[in-house]
Amino acid sequence: METRLAWNFFRKTLEIERSGRFLKTLKELVDDAFETVESGYYNIETTSRPSGINGHLSLVRSIESKAGKAIICEIKFASPSAGKIDERYNLVSQIAKDMEAGGAAGLSVLTEPKNFSGSIENLKTVRASTNLPVIMKDIVVSEEQIKAARRLGASAVLFIREIFSDGYSKEGLTLPDAIGLAKNEQLEVIVETHSTEGLAEVAKSDCDIIGINNRDLKTFKTTITTTVDLLVRTSSSNGALRNHLLMSESGFESPADITGLIRKLKESGAPLPKAFLIGTSIMKSPDIRSKVREFTAGVA
Repeated sequence: METRLAWNFFRKTLEIERSGRFLKTLKELVDDAFETVESGYYNIETTSRPSGINGHLSLVRSIESKAGKAIICEIKFASPSAGKIDERYNLVSQIAKDMEAGGAAGLSVLTEPKNFSGSIENLKTVRASTNLPVIMKDIVVSEEQIKAARRLGASAVLFIREIFSDGYSKEGLTLPDAIGLAKNEQLEVIVETHSTEGLAEVAKSDCDIIGINNRDLKTFKTTITTTVDLLVRTSSSNGALRNHLLMSESGFESPADITGLIRKLKESGAPLPKAFLIGTSIMKSPDIRSKVREFTAGVA
């Protein structure tokens, strides 16, 4: 009887977790990020630029060099929405090399340790293992993180627009401030958003790439048609949007997801993303190189 009650409790708990009721809010993720900054986690020093870098690697140039759509692969081992994704923590260098061999245009590396099992050591390892441009992917809330991205050899840094627009930055850092700091560090800037008003705002910014996150960080619900909905709604009233390099992020399981999204955008006359950021489905694959090649060949 006790065993049955315990199992029922565990099952209900699992159902609640999967429903998202135990997921952290964006504000809680930001609070965790400030704690990590204050702990000195990003105060890593490097005596020289990490090996594996041949001059400055531009993510924008790498994306634009692809004849078709560009695939950005993300190295992440966990997320608040998916839980554990992969446990090959000791194979980061090989994972990066396999992604490059599969035709990726760039690599995104999670460095947030508390909720995404990220690591700044992973960023150093990836930078030394490939000749692809690398994005530092984190909950960026502080100038210290931006400086760390440069020291660790990142080519680009990603900002989440809603962190700044919702006033979560305790340092009073605005989005234009953050972009300016990154540019001073010679980093390219991706600003991602999940809303129509966010897309209109980001289109006016000085970022290099606009990311549309198909995952709502307030609910963690993922719908790949978010990219279509936002671009169709915003492009007709915002000409500046067409002057930016666009990237769609999250939720892609196969090349068919991408080609279907592109078809819908073409039918509506909206601008098309040039790049697609994919993490979970690639990281879950037992053969990462083949999975990346499946995507790159499917969108070439």
